[in-house]
Amino acid sequence: MTLRAALGSLRAMPNAPSTAATTEVLTIGDELLRGELVDSNSAWLAGRLGELGLPASRFSTASDELGDIVEQLRSAAGRCSALMVSGGLGPTEDDRTAQAVAQAAGVELELHEAQLEAIKARFAAVSLPFTDNNAKQAWLPHGALVLDNDIGTAPGFSVKIGGCRVFCMPGVPRELMRMFDRHVASVLESELGGQRPELRRVKVFGLAEAQVDHMLRGLGDGIDGRGCTVTIHYRATFPEIHASVVVRGGEGGAAGEVADAYAEAMAERLAGNVFARDAATSFADALVATLREHGATVAFAESCTGGRTGDLITNAAGSSDVFLGSLVTYSNSAKEQLLGVPSEVLQRDGAVSQRCVEAMARGARERFGSDYAVAISGVAGPGGGSAEKPVGTVHFALAGPDGLMRHVHRVFRYGERDRVKQVSAYVAAWLVYRALTAPGADDVIGKRWAPRGTR
Repeated sequence: MTLRAALGSLRAMPNAPSTAATTEVLTIGDELLRGELVDSNSAWLAGRLGELGLPASRFSTASDELGDIVEQLRSAAGRCSALMVSGGLGPTEDDRTAQAVAQAAGVELELHEAQLEAIKARFAAVSLPFTDNNAKQAWLPHGALVLDNDIGTAPGFSVKIGGCRVFCMPGVPRELMRMFDRHVASVLESELGGQRPELRRVKVFGLAEAQVDHMLRGLGDGIDGRGCTVTIHYRATFPEIHASVVVRGGEGGAAGEVADAYAEAMAERLAGNVFARDAATSFADALVATLREHGATVAFAESCTGGRTGDLITNAAGSSDVFLGSLVTYSNSAKEQLLGVPSEVLQRDGAVSQRCVEAMARGARERFGSDYAVAISGVAGPGGGSAEKPVGTVHFALAGPDGLMRHVHRVFRYGERDRVKQVSAYVAAWLVYRALTAPGADDVIGKRWAPRGTR
């Protein structure tokens, strides 16, 4: 019996909600309740459920105690059409999800021989010993439909508790994501009848969330909504801001066309701060694609960022085509010996200065033979600041084919060392991005950019 066939009568079940289908997410684990692990699975599942037009109505977390899991399973099953469960499928004594689901469903656990053999084969493939407790993962509730796990040892499974279909998946994020996309998503979409919304996203750098919201006020004025429901959403993922438009309803492709119109208007208003107009493109992807488009290469000379800028760009596939390298010259002697910064500059102006970063940028470009080079030097904190150069002071310089092109000085008063390093890496990369996409712009970081405490 296939999973899809098993779900065929879900909405006709007596205990199923009579209104629109609803979904919930239940995560399991004491480590989540103690704050030892961040629950990224709920956020990811919520995003995917929303894309399917079946937004989650509630998140819950159960401890590893059997009674708690059973109680929360029964409670959720009485409210929703489908429940996503994450965690508790492993081989250890505190992994009790299968046992709890069997109890909540009123069935016994049974050994799945095929899954047991698959688990043994996976251990053999990586030359690890198979211990008896690993067999626990092959004991599943009677009648459960198995969800294969081709990148881990614990299979997932699906059962019905009353009118609710329960999908149990591993707590390991990459295993859960793959299992959901391969086995769960298509069934949810077809059997629960969610209306997939049209989603468009614009990603910006150099604007605060409140600024983006202010700049997009009245966005729908002049746009024909064609009977669709339109909502605008914001997400701050430091130091980026993502603005999204979600469009539902309408007829004959209206939602997609309305979403396109809103996205175009968003991009126009945010103009020089936009680096991507889709959900998949990262900041690094945008930079690498732009460098490749222009046939240009880049190198970095880093001090306070400690290699963060090089790490940022290499997060993008294809970065080896355009990124030649990064010199982390943390000490003054390294700046002199590796980049050729004159000792008199360091003595007179200091490492955190315009003259120093300009010399660093020139030196990096010469040594790597790159088209562009950016230098960063600053006071990341929490100590080391002064009245003239408070904590958060960072200098940047861009050198290009025509020599020195830009110097930028900012004071980031975030109060956190890591945030100063992260935003500094972005600014360094942004200098190159804007030099290529908006040559001659008065301010390559954007005139409207004014994060708290900068100048």
